[in-house]
Order: sequence, then C-alpha cells, then structure tokens
Amino acid sequence: MGSDESSEGGVRPPVLLRGWVLGTVTAAAVLTGVGAWVHSQPTVYTSTAVVAFTPKPNRPVSATVVVLTTPRYVAYTTSPYVLRQVAEPLGVDSVVLQNGVVVTMAAATANISISVTLQNAKTAAAVANAIAAVVLERSQSDPILAAETVSSAVPAPVASGPDRGLVLGAGALGAGVAGGALWLLAERYHRRRSGVVRGVATVSGPMPEPVRKPAPAADLTRELPVLPETTSASK
Repeated sequence: MGSDESSEGGVRPPVLLRGWVLGTVTAAAVLTGVGAWVHSQPTVYTSTAVVAFTPKPNRPVSATVVVLTTPRYVAYTTSPYVLRQVAEPLGVDSVVLQNGVVVTMAAATANISISVTLQNAKTAAAVANAIAAVVLERSQSDPILAAETVSSAVPAPVASGPDRGLVLGAGALGAGVAGGALWLLAERYHRRRSGVVRGVATVSGPMPEPVRKPAPAADLTRELPVLPETTSASK
C-alpha cells in the first residue's frame, strides 16, 4: 500500500511502517518469544535434606571449631565423586546432578541443607537422601565431627519452577516497553522526515521575483555649492 498525504501536507509512511503497527508487531513478537521459551522449560521439583554436625563425645571441641570445620562437608557433598556415587544406583545422569544439587550452610550454625532439583519429585527426594547418607558415612571417620540427618527429603507436592506466571508477566511488561519505544521512535522519525520533505518542496519551488526598490527622485531643491566671491583687480 502506498503512502498517502497527511492533513498537514506531509507524506505518511506506508501502513506497515507506521509507528503503531511497528510497535504492535514488536510487542507481539516479544511476547510470543517469551511464551515459547516458558512453554519449552520443563517443570521441576525441589527436595531438601538437612544434616547437622556436632562434636564427637570423645573429642569435645568448642562450637566455633564445629562451625569452622563444617564447610569442608559442603565442598565434599558437591564433589563429582559423591555425585557419581549417588547417580549410578538411582539411574540419574551425574552431569544433570551437577546442575541440580545445591548445598548451603546456614550462618553461625553447623547445619547443611542438601537441595536437589529434578524433573521427577520422587527422584529428587531420593537423591537428596542418598547424598545425606554419603555424608553420614563420611563423618564416621571424622575425628572431630559427628553427623546426623535432622530432616529427610520428601517428594515435593508442587513444582518449584519455572514460575510461568511471573515470567509471562515480565515478558508482557518488556513487550509493552519495547513496542512503545519503537512506536515513539518511528513516529518521531516520520514526523522529522515529513518536515524535511515539506521544507525541500518549498525551497525547490519557483523563485519569487526580487523586489527592486525604486530609484530615488532627483533632489532639485538641494542647495547649489557656494562659489567664492570674485574681487576686482582695482578698487
């Protein structure tokens, strides 16, 4: 569709290049992309087991020593050796576990939380409990600390992610911002371009005849120059 004349005498862009059309198409494209991404993300479930560490009776140490010694178990729990040891009996890919296992230690405590996120709720709980069992076995040879499972992992009743509503809401907001920004830029560009076109058309039109000032009339009333008086040779 060709361009048409605006009410201001300029030239409007084709329909597909107008600001509101570009803004709408951009917003729809962004929202569609976000929706497709959300739909492609698998539903995952998270289960957590908690292990507490205490001093062994035959080696009493202060609470500070316990808190300072416990972090080594955080590194041990997430090591590839432990993950392979747990993954093989449960039929889980150890590479998947490396991205799905998170171990944290609460501040000023000797408790570690083993969180496992997988697509199957029962498998996630089984992996978390299996890792906790490996930690307990490891603590038996520890000369200072003893470990105990204070909270076993259970299958999560609801999915932990992704939060599709939140992502879609953020995507809709981003789509509106992107579409509105493109609409404003397109409108500003076309208005500026329309003004330039009108200016060029005005300058390139027929040149007006120069206005010539009439020649001033001869001033007949001006005073004649005063001639010097002649003196007679004899007086």
